[in-house]
Amino acid sequence: MKNVLHSITKPVLPNGGEVCILGSTGSVGVNTLDVLSQLTDRDFRIKSLVCGRNTDLLIEQALKFKPSFVGCLDKNDYLKLKDALPKVKIFAGTDAILELCDQRYDYVMSAIVGQAGLLPTITATQSGTVVALANKECVVVGGYAFTHAIAEKGGTIFPVDSEHSALYHLKNSMGQIDKYIITASGGPFLDKPLDSFDVITIEETLKHPNWSMGAKISVDSATMANKGLELIEAKILFNLENHQIDAIIHPQSFIHGIVHFHDGSYKMYACATDMRIPIAASLNYGAYHKNHYAHKVDLEKYSNLSFRAIDEKRFPCFFLAKKAMQGHHFLPACFNAANEVAVASYLNQEIRLIDIAIIIENVITYVSDKCLPQDSSLIDLSAYLAIHHEASQLAHEEVCKIKKI
Repeated sequence: MKNVLHSITKPVLPNGGEVCILGSTGSVGVNTLDVLSQLTDRDFRIKSLVCGRNTDLLIEQALKFKPSFVGCLDKNDYLKLKDALPKVKIFAGTDAILELCDQRYDYVMSAIVGQAGLLPTITATQSGTVVALANKECVVVGGYAFTHAIAEKGGTIFPVDSEHSALYHLKNSMGQIDKYIITASGGPFLDKPLDSFDVITIEETLKHPNWSMGAKISVDSATMANKGLELIEAKILFNLENHQIDAIIHPQSFIHGIVHFHDGSYKMYACATDMRIPIAASLNYGAYHKNHYAHKVDLEKYSNLSFRAIDEKRFPCFFLAKKAMQGHHFLPACFNAANEVAVASYLNQEIRLIDIAIIIENVITYVSDKCLPQDSSLIDLSAYLAIHHEASQLAHEEVCKIKKI
């Protein structure tokens, strides 16, 4: 399997280049545009901006950054965008966005939430393209087929999640690494009594103590499904064995990644909870390019750094993700499919938060017993997508069962 990870020992894009931002109106997309606007010493040109449904913000971004192309998921927004941006070529709808992606880019920020970002990211990759990966579902759903497709096109991946960016820096350390560890804040329910989990409200779930994120990611953080997805992503991106990757709760969210060396020592990567730091790392000299947000952290605020093990009773989704990671290579896609359906149903107030784990477990169990092909290829992307679709259907059936109770 070809290596699709850049080395941080040299500039990634020393002279700038043409940029595509998939998910420009989300928090990662907005922060990417902020970082790009500061790199005045390099010739970055915003060529394409793509959003889901926040077309008002997309219009604001287009008027400011003047891209050649803009795209949105909803075909009904075509006329609205055309009227507001008469000099820009508009792409509306899923097929049109793939057409927009099939251009020549030097840098692609992949920040569309969920499995929807997989095909646009692959399509936007060309020889020499840097894929800044903020969409962990691309790797979880596509598995080794996703990284193989990027490598075959000649693209390279730079992980943007804070945890994977941390591991990316640490893996270049001197010494033999025995284990990679990512950290988790524990979310809003780290110390909440377990007997009250069945009455958790959506408002409570969306109040993350450390990060400002979209609704879906906030729910995933509360259940720690998000950390499970990150575990799977790390295994595939860094080509690790199951025993070489794990997670630990670190409520202060100051340390983002840890490596344990063969000699028994540890090395940790710490920085402020600011997504612009790993985004900047994907655009320039590792994490060493000075920006206005690269402020010094007041270390006195972190006088009580702590770690604790992840509790299976409190966070069953995390352990279901580990089960998927340790099983058949299609099971992570099943985990993601079931989780996406369950989270959407929770946000629609159709199920409880604790039902998410129940749905995921039932889907994984059924697929493991009935649906896994025996001769599946590690790099057959269509097979991953087919099993993801089947798992989504099963998850919808599980939601219907719960709604009838």
